[in-house]
Amino acid sequence: MEDRNPVKRTMYENVKGRRPRGKPEKRWKDDIKEDMRHFQVTNEDVHNRRQWKARTRAAGQPAGYRA
Repeated sequence: MEDRNPVKRTMYENVKGRRPRGKPEKRWKDDIKEDMRHFQVTNEDVHNRRQWKARTRAAGQPAGYRA
């Protein structure tokens, strides 16, 4: 069965074609991994709600964020 969740589809999408020469462009996934490393959040923290809330609240909101 095909997953219709747009976030999952975007996360695991394979784009056909070739990248241009030079330094690869930064991907959204790379930014997420960098932020997780910076704020010391691990994949295991997702399963521990208390730990997840503590670490994500300590990180605060991104610059320029408007609710």
